[in-house]
Amino acid sequence: MPDAIATRSPSLAASITGDVSRLAWWPPTRFEVSGDATPGSGPDEFVEMIPAAWWQRVERARNALAREEGWPVNVLARGVQASAPWTDLVKRLRRQVPGALSVIVHGPALQHGEKASGDPDVLVVTHLQRDRAPHGIETIAAHRIGWLPPSTLQQSLLATGVLACGEPAALEAVPSWRSDQIDPLVSLAELVRAERLLSSHPAVAAHVAAGALLIAKRGYTPWLRELPSALTSLWPEAPPLSAVAPAVFVKRVREWLETWLFHWDALRLSEEAQLRVRPLIEASA
Repeated sequence: MPDAIATRSPSLAASITGDVSRLAWWPPTRFEVSGDATPGSGPDEFVEMIPAAWWQRVERARNALAREEGWPVNVLARGVQASAPWTDLVKRLRRQVPGALSVIVHGPALQHGEKASGDPDVLVVTHLQRDRAPHGIETIAAHRIGWLPPSTLQQSLLATGVLACGEPAALEAVPSWRSDQIDPLVSLAELVRAERLLSSHPAVAAHVAAGALLIAKRGYTPWLRELPSALTSLWPEAPPLSAVAPAVFVKRVREWLETWLFHWDALRLSEEAQLRVRPLIEASA
């Protein structure tokens, strides 16, 4: 267990063995588990289920309990200068965004056990919304993090966000919205994003389009490992991502979404109505 926790919280990893030993007097559970362990239910998988943005709260909660029980209290970091894997990235971003308060990395590349290629997604937290950043670098004003709506960005930060440098409160402020609280109409904006990614990152575009399908039926997941089963459950007509070309898959997703979202009382929107709605969605993406 300490090894599984170490990448998320070094302070908890250092104290968990002692904490568990102090609870040895606790009576064993009356519910006995029989049979072999469920595949994929090891410490790494259980740790992965804890939203990454919650670890600072878990650390403080552990220290609060330690003070009440008279256990040793962990020394918690008040800020991160630049964690080892991200030193070069942080140096570059600080040059490009002088007003940076924190740098958060997130996305599929940080998910345990995934074979995601490429660099992680990066969010730079700045003093003010008007702090300028080069094209392609996503920024957000510090006071706006806590006001993030249910969205794919909020879900990614919550599930996989890691503070590369700066003030820990930036990551802790990410709201704990559930994925099913994302507005189904957000799926159209995600689809537009997928279509724009086709020319440069076709594999990523297919995953974004698949996520759009799940959003439309309030079944979105930020975890790549859950994507195939979620698609099979909610969209059985959708083929596996590996079975069709990304461009073909994205095109089909547009057809499915327009049928699903613009279909009331067994009546489709007229072609004229769809033509009016589509530019509005694309303009807001």
